[in-house]
Amino acid sequence: MSTTTTEHSHPPAPGASSGHGQGHAHPEPNYVGIWGALAMLTAFEIGVTFFSNRPFVIASLIGFALAKAALVAAYFMHLKFEKWVLVAIVLSPLILSAIMGLALMPDALTHTRSN
Repeated sequence: MSTTTTEHSHPPAPGASSGHGQGHAHPEPNYVGIWGALAMLTAFEIGVTFFSNRPFVIASLIGFALAKAALVAAYFMHLKFEKWVLVAIVLSPLILSAIMGLALMPDALTHTRSN
């Protein structure tokens, strides 16, 4: 993994002091390694579709999709290097939608179609 450090400077917010040299340094992620992990997870997703156990396939695909989304958010969106408050702001809609999906699951499973 690469351990070089990259300096990211952001313009000051309106009304904030414009101190020079303010920014945060973090190690540069190994993007090729992350790409390899994403490709491997995609290959696992394709392989899992050949199983006949439908609940296992669905649960596995959801798990792999969440793992891939976490990798993209952590490294390509640089959330791994941000303050926890920003991470909480980004993740809160995902958590709330998951809660809503789980709350609606009983209704979706017991719903019958009427033609």
